[in-house]
This record gives sequence, C-alpha cells and structure tokens, in this order.
Amino acid sequence: MNNRTPEQEAIALFWSDDPGVTATPPGHSISIATQVLRLERASLMTAAETYAKVGMATADAFIACWHAKYRYNLLRPVTYIRSLIDGDWLPLLNTPPFPEHTSGHAVQSAAAFQVLADLFGDRYSFDDHTHDERSLAPRHFDAFSDCASEAAISRLYGGIHFRPALDVGLVQGRCIGRAVPTRARRRTGAGPLHRPSSQRAPLPPLSLSADVPACQPLRPFARGAYSVIALTDTQLAAGGPA
Repeated sequence: MNNRTPEQEAIALFWSDDPGVTATPPGHSISIATQVLRLERASLMTAAETYAKVGMATADAFIACWHAKYRYNLLRPVTYIRSLIDGDWLPLLNTPPFPEHTSGHAVQSAAAFQVLADLFGDRYSFDDHTHDERSLAPRHFDAFSDCASEAAISRLYGGIHFRPALDVGLVQGRCIGRAVPTRARRRTGAGPLHRPSSQRAPLPPLSLSADVPACQPLRPFARGAYSVIALTDTQLAAGGPA
C-alpha cells in the first residue's frame, strides 16, 4: 500500500506483532483477554473459562487458516508487485514466508474476539495497552468486532496482504469463534478427571482439525468468496471438496 496516512502506519506497526520481538499475534489476543479480565475484576472461574476458550479459538484458527493457505497457495503482494508492477517496491512490514490467503491475523483475531464478545458482549469499551513497554500508544476500541477489523486491516496497511485475505479471514475467524462454546461443553462433559485413567471416558478432540467441520473459505476471487463452507474430515484428508 502506498500513500499511507500516519494513522494507517500506526495501526500497521501496532498490530505487527513480530515473532521474536513481541508475544506474536495470538499473544496479542491473550494480552487483550487479560486486560479485559482485569477490568472485570473477574473470578478465577471466569478467567479460566476465558483463557481456555480464547486458546481453543486461536489454535483452531491457525489450523483452519493454514489449511486455506496451502489449498490456494496464492502469491503475496510483494511478489506480485515486484514482478509485474514495480521492481523496487517494498512493504512497510516484513512479508512472512508462507502463502497469502487467508490472513492468519484476520482469522485468529476474529476467532479470539468472537469468543470475548460471546463472554462479555461485543459492545465493550477498552484501551489496548499491549505494547506500552515498546512505547507504542494504546489504542481505544468500543467493540471487540472493531478490534478484530483493525487487526485485519493492519495487514493491508503493512503491505503484506491483499484485501480478500482480510475480509474472508474475518468471516472464517468468526465461524471458528462461534464453534468454541459447543466444543467447550463437549470437553467438560467428558467425565471426572480424578478417576483412574483406565476408567475415564475418552476426551473428545479439542481441535477443528479432528472431528468437527472446519470453517474454510471458498476460492478467494470467485463469486461468493465472502461465504464459508464446512469441510468434513474426509474432504479435509482429500484436500477439499470434490
């Protein structure tokens, strides 16, 4: 992206969440969950539920997102632009070494913040202080969905994603986030854990990569690209629907 405004550049840098420098994108989501729990003066029970569900959401988000990335294997902006438009062009952020579609930032943010919205209500006002120690000014949000949208668009401002990867990624992430309460109920219904292991009922899998349909986008540039389809285990193993 060229001709960024100072605000757009600030958004790109705030959500960059570079590995080795920060707690990474899922760490940013956990940081926001922690800040909300502190604002709520949450009980241990609420905190445990929140961390478990946000953790499930981010883990399943990356599984589903990476399945899409290697299903479509699309070029990143830096490759396309430097090859066909401007050989000297460089993005603001470093381009990760994996495919374009969908955006991991968009998918995991939408999944995590869908969980927080389900727990605390979407219209939740807060300031994100995740990067105070890095001297980045906190950012204010009036809704978890607004937070997810800004995290997603930051990758366009940073020059490392095309817009469809962000828009479709948000849809994909919300789909995953909405599935988390059902998975948590299945998990807690597995039976007492104090029994000897030989007497316990088997625990149901916790990942969307197991027996629950994964939220996968349609072809990124086809008609209907902003809807999602559910892939069964058999389809996942075969690399997608027939």
